[in-house]
Amino acid sequence: MSEESDAVRSVVKRIHRSGAGLVVFTAGGGSPAVADLLGVPGASRCVLEVRIPYSRDALADVLGHVPESACSEATAAELAREAHRRATGLAPGSRPVGLGCSAALTTDRVRRGENRCHLACYDGNRLACASLVLKKDSRSRKEEEDVVRRLVLDVLASFLDGDPTGLLTGQLLPGERVRRNRRALRDPLLDLLESKTRLLTVGPALSTRRGRPPRGIVFPGSFNPLHDGHRALMVTAERLLRLPVLPEISIDNVDKKRISSLELSRRLVAFRGQEGVGRTVVLTAAPTFLDKVRLLPRRWFLVGMDTALRILDPRYSGNSERRMRRGLDEISERGGRFLVAGRLVAGSWRGAESLDVPPRWHDLFRPIPEECFRCDVSSTELRGRCARA
Repeated sequence: MSEESDAVRSVVKRIHRSGAGLVVFTAGGGSPAVADLLGVPGASRCVLEVRIPYSRDALADVLGHVPESACSEATAAELAREAHRRATGLAPGSRPVGLGCSAALTTDRVRRGENRCHLACYDGNRLACASLVLKKDSRSRKEEEDVVRRLVLDVLASFLDGDPTGLLTGQLLPGERVRRNRRALRDPLLDLLESKTRLLTVGPALSTRRGRPPRGIVFPGSFNPLHDGHRALMVTAERLLRLPVLPEISIDNVDKKRISSLELSRRLVAFRGQEGVGRTVVLTAAPTFLDKVRLLPRRWFLVGMDTALRILDPRYSGNSERRMRRGLDEISERGGRFLVAGRLVAGSWRGAESLDVPPRWHDLFRPIPEECFRCDVSSTELRGRCARA
C-alpha cells in the first residue's frame, strides 16, 4: 500500500473513531470520499446513510425545494443541515453530524462558470464550510475528484476532532486556496428548550425559524409516531375547512416529561414525507389549550373526542369548574375553535355531536361528520402497527 493511501486510510479511521453518527449528502462530486469512508473497516460504527442527489430533481427531493444554485456554499450548508436532521432521526443516541457537498467539476460539455467545490459540516451547534475554486483545464475529471475527495475527508476529520490532516499538502496548484468559514450557530430549538422562546415554525424543508406560522388549522399531538390515522384526519380537515393543517408539538405536556432536542428532531423528520414535500410544523412550549390559543389566536384546532372531553372536564383545570369556564371564555374571546373527530367506543362509533357542551360554548366545537372521517383502529393499535413495520 502506498504512503498516499496510508494517509487517507489513517484519516478515515479517525473519522470512524470520532463517535459521530454521520449522514452524507453529496451532489455533483465527492463520491470517491464516500468510497473511502465505506471502504475502510469500521464504517458501520460511524456512517448511517449516504445519498448522492445528482440530478436537479433529486437535489430538490432532498432539500424540499429547488435551490437558487446547485453548487454554492449555501446549498452545501443546506445539505449539511438536512443530513444532520436525518442523522438525528436515524440514531438519536449518537452524536449526529451532517456533511453536505456540492461540486461543479470538469464535464463533457463547455462550462461557463468556475470549476469549484463547496463543503459544509453541521452538528446542531457549529457549521464549518470550505470552498475551493479549481483551475480550469488543468486537471482531468478524475484528478479533480481526487482533490475534492481529500478536501471532504480533511474538512470532516478536522471538524470532528479539531486536528489538521495534511491530505491537501502538495495537491493545490498555484493560485488555488481553500477558503474556510467556521462559525458557532445557535439552534432555535435550544431557545425553545431553554425557555427563551415559546413558539417556533419549522418549514417543509425542516428549516426552523422564530415566529408565528402561516394561516392554517393547528393539529396538536405527540406524533410518536406519525401514523396513517393522523394523515387521514389531516386530509379530512383540510377538505372541510379549505385550510392547510399545521401539526403542533409541544415540548411540555401536562402528563409527560419534557421532550428532548434529539427526540424532537426525530419526530420532525417524519413530516418531510417520502417525496421530500413536507408540512409546516409548529413547535411550542404550550401544554394546555389555553396556552396554545394565547400563542396562536384566531385559529381552528383539530382534536379528537378524548381531547375535547378533557377540555370540558374540570379535572383537567385543577378540579376547578370556575377555572375551566374562565379558560373556555378566554379561548372564545381569542378566537379559538375546535374541529372534533369522533372515535370508536366499546365497538360503537361516537361522534362529536354527542359531546355535552353547555350552550354558552356550543359554537366553539364543530364535529367532523362520520361520513367524512371514521377510523375504527385506535391510536394505540396504529402506533403498534407502525412500531412493527
